[in-house]
Amino acid sequence: MFRPDPDVTPADLAPLLETFWPVSRAKWLALEDRWDPADGAPVFTVDGRYAARGWTDWTQGFQFGGGLIQFAATGDRECFDRATASILKHQPAHVTHAGVHDHGFNVVS
Repeated sequence: MFRPDPDVTPADLAPLLETFWPVSRAKWLALEDRWDPADGAPVFTVDGRYAARGWTDWTQGFQFGGGLIQFAATGDRECFDRATASILKHQPAHVTHAGVHDHGFNVVS
């Protein structure tokens, strides 16, 4: 069971984040380099590799949002530029997709 420690402060996490953000960046860029967004959203792993399922397309915004989060946390302009390019290229079809209630997750995220 997860038990939060009320004595932990944001400053206590700073050394961990110094390790986290470079690893996060490398993983996000690797995914951007090898994943074809036309295949859908990379949500599941099969034999250690990401795979998509048709009903997971609403999560594609999270894929591109990862680069925006990296930018917000570290100022990494490459992640910002690549994320916004992917958003502009692949997200417009989702904005106009009728019958979907998850536009907030897909577009805003």
